[in-house]
Amino acid sequence: MNWDYDIVAATANWPWERIIAAASLVIAALAAFAAFRAARATQKAAEAGVLLTLLTDYAAPEMLDALRTLRRWRESAGDNFAKIWASELGSGVEQALAVDRARRHVGSYFDNADRLHQAGLISQETLRAAVDKAGLALLFQIVAQLEPRLYPEVDLSFIARLRQLCPGRVQQDLISLIPLSGQGTSG
Repeated sequence: MNWDYDIVAATANWPWERIIAAASLVIAALAAFAAFRAARATQKAAEAGVLLTLLTDYAAPEMLDALRTLRRWRESAGDNFAKIWASELGSGVEQALAVDRARRHVGSYFDNADRLHQAGLISQETLRAAVDKAGLALLFQIVAQLEPRLYPEVDLSFIARLRQLCPGRVQQDLISLIPLSGQGTSG
C-alpha cells in the first residue's frame, strides 16, 4: 500500500484555490482584528497620558489658588459679584485683576478639556474623569457669570456640555467646595 499516492489521489480533485483563498481571508481577518486591538490600546495609552496631564494641572497650586480666589470674591462681593467685578476690573483694582486671572485659569482648564473631547482626542469617559471635580461647580456658578461681563458675545457652549456631562456638580454648594485655608480640596 502506497500512502503517498493514496493521499495525492484523494485530494487531487479538491478546490485548492478556494481553500487557499479562504485560509488567506481568515488570516487577513485575524490580522485586522489584531491591528484594531493594537490601535485601541495605543489610543487608550494616549488618552491616559492626556488625562494625567489634565489631572496634574488641576492638582497644581495655581489651580487651588485660582479656585480660592474665585470663591473668596463670590463670598465677599455677594449676589452682585459679577457686576462689581466688571466695574472694579475696569478701574484696575488689584483684587478684581486677581479674580480675572483666576477666571481665565479655571475657565481655560475646563474649556481645554472639552476641546480635546470635541476634537475626538479623548473619550467622554476621559473628559468626565478630567472635569468632574469640585472646581466645576465654581465654573458653573462663578466663571459662567463673569465671562459675559468681559466678553458679551463669548461662546460658553462648553459650559452647557459640561453641565450635561456632570449634572451632580451643577447644584453643589460652594461652601463645601474649596477650602479657603489648609491643604487640599474636596475633589
